[in-house]
Amino acid sequence: MKRLRNFRTGGLLIAGEPVRLTEQARNAYLPAIAVVPLRQHAGAPARCVVRPGDRVEEGQLLGRGEGRASADVHSPVPGLVRRVSRVRLAGGVECDAVEVALSGSFSRLGKPPRLTPWRSMQRHEIVRAIRDRGLVRASDGIPLAEALSAFEDGSPCELIVVTALTGEPRNPVEVQVLSERRENVLEGFEMLCRVLAPLSAFAVFDDADASVALAWDGVKGSEGPPIQAFTVPRMFPQHLPGRIDAALLEARVTTSTTRSFFIAPSLLAEVYEAVAEEKPSLERCVLVAGGAVKTPAILKARIGTSIGALFEECGGFRHTPQRIVLDGALEGRVCPDLDIPITKTTAMVLALTAEETRTRPERACVRCGVCVQACPEGLDPMRLHKLYGKGLFQDMRAEGLGECTLCGACAYACPSRIPLAQCFATAMKRPPEETR
Repeated sequence: MKRLRNFRTGGLLIAGEPVRLTEQARNAYLPAIAVVPLRQHAGAPARCVVRPGDRVEEGQLLGRGEGRASADVHSPVPGLVRRVSRVRLAGGVECDAVEVALSGSFSRLGKPPRLTPWRSMQRHEIVRAIRDRGLVRASDGIPLAEALSAFEDGSPCELIVVTALTGEPRNPVEVQVLSERRENVLEGFEMLCRVLAPLSAFAVFDDADASVALAWDGVKGSEGPPIQAFTVPRMFPQHLPGRIDAALLEARVTTSTTRSFFIAPSLLAEVYEAVAEEKPSLERCVLVAGGAVKTPAILKARIGTSIGALFEECGGFRHTPQRIVLDGALEGRVCPDLDIPITKTTAMVLALTAEETRTRPERACVRCGVCVQACPEGLDPMRLHKLYGKGLFQDMRAEGLGECTLCGACAYACPSRIPLAQCFATAMKRPPEETR
């Protein structure tokens, strides 16, 4: 096992230890009414294929993905379709959602899975099974089958990188999946090797998870290369593929032309379920934490469950939360209320106190340069913000706006509390020729 140097420039040291939980991931209560958004991916919303009054089974298709970066959506529970309503998701995005009232018997829950002999399947059959089950990468919302199709042009995938790093440095979900579902993750990895035929395989861990990394170092399945484990110092945003690529390149274990495929352990477990058990994407392992939560936990919750129900299952709030966000304190999306349903891309739900959000009034830039030191991409957020204030969006692009990953490190470090990442996200949405 090797240790990588992470972040030649920039990055943030995040204080505090990883969340340590006293129990393993447990199943959350089933929602009485599952609110299933038809947009749980990066592309256009899925086309609804059910109507109010229809009876649906567990895993039945509710919406069919159409177009680029769109994925199928399935019913997480059996029941009756109450209505198709308009819902607001985290970050203010609105889309249609199918409301399913729980009733009837489950076809999967509580029953032994019927295993498919996948080792006799061809590559395209595995990819089709992944597409039909609606698997999506939580990191960017891209359907997994579409990401795999990028390697259909004849160029081989040289490296698979299994990354246990997350956008929240204190999130233990991926490491816990590697520990609790080792066999499923390994078999999902073998399926991916059948599709991609990689030459090498790495697994990347936080330094705090060195014991788990050691347990995975040298592991080899019946298909694919052995897995070589690496650890990196805990910094933010260590989870970005570009940062991991840079760390591997500096260690001289890859080259600048290496074609890599990044995947999280939890998604490998889903690959196993989709292919071997023919199970659609119906649930997520979600970290429920934050200073305002009484009992932090990892809950295996059905898609469509409200975040309010997850907080209630964790004992409610010990303090009034100052802000509730999905998927990370630094780069997450704010939740307007507790009725927000979890989706395929939900990794964590945090109820943060004022101390954790570091809430203070915004002030003018003092040109201290702290944001420049924090930027992992080597950009000058001060300069970009000045151009943003003048509406010079073309000049912002010339200064490297396109290289910004919106990780939020600059905004977190800024002593004046300027919402830099929010400004840059707004500028990215402007047409190239537009000025203000």
